Formats: sequence, structure tokens, C-alpha cells
Amino acid sequence: MKNVSTIFFVMALIATANAGAPTNTVIMMPDSTNSRLVLLDPTDGHQINSSYFGLTASTTPVHAMQVGNEIWISEQIGDKVSRWSLTGFPLGAISGGLDNIRGMGKVGSTVYVTNAGTSNGAPGNGVVTYSTSGTALGFFATPNAPSPFGILDHQGGLLVSSSSANDDIHKYTYAGVASGTFHNSASLAFVEQMVHATNGDVLAANFTTGGVARLNPTTGAVISSFTAGGARGVWQLGNGNILWSGGAGASVYDVTTGVSTLVYNGAGRYFDLLTLPPTVSGHFNFNGGIAQTTVNLQFRLAGTQTNVGNVISAPVDGGGNYSVSAPGYANYDLTVEPKGYLRRTINTNATTTDVTNANFNLVAGDIVDDNTIDLSDYIKLVVYFNASSFDINWNTPDVDGIAPSDADIDGNSVVDLTDYTVIVTNFNIIGDN
Repeated sequence: MKNVSTIFFVMALIATANAGAPTNTVIMMPDSTNSRLVLLDPTDGHQINSSYFGLTASTTPVHAMQVGNEIWISEQIGDKVSRWSLTGFPLGAISGGLDNIRGMGKVGSTVYVTNAGTSNGAPGNGVVTYSTSGTALGFFATPNAPSPFGILDHQGGLLVSSSSANDDIHKYTYAGVASGTFHNSASLAFVEQMVHATNGDVLAANFTTGGVARLNPTTGAVISSFTAGGARGVWQLGNGNILWSGGAGASVYDVTTGVSTLVYNGAGRYFDLLTLPPTVSGHFNFNGGIAQTTVNLQFRLAGTQTNVGNVISAPVDGGGNYSVSAPGYANYDLTVEPKGYLRRTINTNATTTDVTNANFNLVAGDIVDDNTIDLSDYIKLVVYFNASSFDINWNTPDVDGIAPSDADIDGNSVVDLTDYTVIVTNFNIIGDN
């Protein structure tokens, strides 16, 4: 198994492939009670997947944010930023120097993480910074935004929201220099997530005052607001309505009727966009061997034997067709070695699009499972010739770990001439690396 540092190196290599990738975008939101990542539609907010993948329990996940070919999730009680592949494979975590963390932001190659505690060597009220590879860069204090909760890249600097007075929202440079109040009034209290509306206004979720406010992007003045009890997260949808979250889940506020409708039941947190990984699909030709209903697939960096992500168990339909999600947009090799077959590896270049012709022409007859069809397979076939499923030892392995059923290449419950023909036809063929 690859260690965590190797996995991070691999993910860094494929991250550059995101440029020019197609838009297959959804909204993601952590559910901090049920410990799962939820996917919602970016146009109207309807629920796409109530549990895209499970999160670490009892850590209070607040903000899930895509960083290259990874998803970073801030854990308020877990005191770390957990890292996941785009398909939910755990990649480790950034820990140490963090305590009571909340919202995050990304500007260029810098990730900003809001922090409030002092345990674990954390700096207290401030913002901790990392490179997109996870290297710690430093921190800056936020005395004008005590107990920071959200961060937004805005007009060449940062907006930092706070759960405590003063300010509700304060301005900072990217380097962490305070540059004035953006908003501070009795209208807002305990501001959590901030995002840009489609017209450039700032939308702010207010937990204590229980509402979502639209702020002037230049002056910070309140333009309008609506009631949203215990609001934590906010996002404007493609249809113009406002998605907001709270302790009851996620709701959509209809800007025409002024009514909010619950679209997800759970403990909603912050929203962010996720570009779903590409789909790789194709066909298995079993060529005289036993047709499989499930096949294990492994993605690798193209031209290498470096695995990317975990082994994927892919369902195969009656026609031999399969479809899986790649770890991200990149150029991969895909390898497979079903029981009784030679290993086969094909290129699946998913740098900019889905792959639909990832077909495997499998070679059957590898009875001893050494990735070569040779004399050792032939000998086992001869030893078990005429054995059948009626024999008491049909599934009993011998000293080499090979059972009579393993020599039944075509799966007709008897070791016979058809199996012999497959061995002879494929004799001396060697599997791929």
C-alpha cells in the first residue's frame, strides 16, 4: 500500500490536469450531525446525493472545499483539515497548529483556514495559511474579527467574518494586514459563511440574528435580508434563488414568493462547488472464460505502476459493460486482473473528458494466477481433467492453493476439452505489468 506522502505526491502530479476540464459541477455541503458529504444541484438546489461519502464522526465538519483533485474539509472539533480524493478516498489530514477551525478560502495557490483556539500549538483568533500541497505557510491574527468563522476573496483582499463583536465582517489584505471595517451593525450578529451573489453583492449568513443579508460589495451596507433561522451557509443558485443551511438542513429561499423550502434534512454547514471526476466506461470481453459480475479495477499514473486512489469494485452487467469514476481529470492507465485471467492494462486519458471506450480484451487460462499461461497451468488442467462440481473436493485447494474448480476455465462445472482448448490457444501468453 502506498504511504500518505506518496499519495499526496501522486495527487499533486495530476492536479495540473484540471485546466480545461469540462464543467460537471455540483454544490457540496457537510452534514455535521450525520457525518457525510451531501451533493445538491447548483441550478435549483434539489438533492442529488444525500451521502456522497461518509466523513469522520464526531469532528463537526464545517466547510468542504475543492483543492485541485482533492476535497479539503475543515473539522471544527477534529482540529484538522481532512483530505479526500474527489471520489471519497481518504488521503490523510493537515493537523497540528489548528484548534477550533471553521470556514476556509482559496486564493491562487494559498489556502486560508479560520482558527479560534490555542490548543495544539494553534495561534488563537486568526487565519492559518497553507499551500495547495498542504505545506504550512504561516498565520495572521484577526483582532478586528475575533472568533473568525468565514473567509471570502473580495476585491483584491479578504473579508473575514466573526461570531463576536467587533467587527461582523472585517477587511484584510492577502498578507493579513487589517484594512478596515466592511460591516458592523446590530443588523448582523455571528456571521458565518459569506459568498458572492451572481451580481457581485456579498451574501452573509447570520447565525444569531437568523437571516441572510445581501450587502453592498463596496460599502458593506445592508441592501436586503430575509429570515433564515440559525443560518450557517449560503449560496446563490443558478435560478436566482438562495440556498441556505442551518441546524435543520438545507433550504431554498424563493426570491419571488419569499418562502423557504427544506431540500435536505440534516445539520447543514457551508456550501462550495465540486467538479465531479470524469467517468470511465467500457466493455469486458471474457473470451471463453467465466463472465464476471464484479471486477476490481486500479487506476495508475499513465506509464507508471504508481497507483492512484483505492481499488474500485466495478459492477459488470450481463453484456460485459462497466462504468466507474476516475480519481480526477488526468491521464491514467487502468489495470484489471480477474481471477483466472491475465492482467490487462489500458490507457484511459481522462485529462479533459469522460472516457467511453475503455475496453478490455481479457485472456483466460491463468489457473495458477502467476500472470502467465504456461506449463504450470497445463499441469493443473491435466491433474484435474474430468473433475466436476459433483466431486466432494471441487472447491478444496491443493498444496499449491489450487482447487479443481479453478481449472474450470469456462465455468461449465466440469474440467473438460473446452478448458483444454482455451489453455492451448493462449499458451505462452504473458499478462501486462
